Amino acid sequence: MIEFRKYLHQWLRWKKGRENTGYEQLLLFINPFVIPFNCWLLRFPAGSHIPPHRDTLRSGRHFRLNVIV
Repeated sequence: MIEFRKYLHQWLRWKKGRENTGYEQLLLFINPFVIPFNCWLLRFPAGSHIPPHRDTLRSGRHFRLNVIV
């Protein structure tokens, strides 16, 4: 139940990105079951960026799909 409340608190709300470089992220949806995945919308105001990095994993594999609109 706590995870669901955390999800609702983040859902459709802009917040600062993890890298603290000016970009913002908006959680669209998350699926923690069977094949876990999430979907975020990112926006990059002028002057923001994401430096090269690697995301750490607790377990499993990580796949990313980036689409520029």
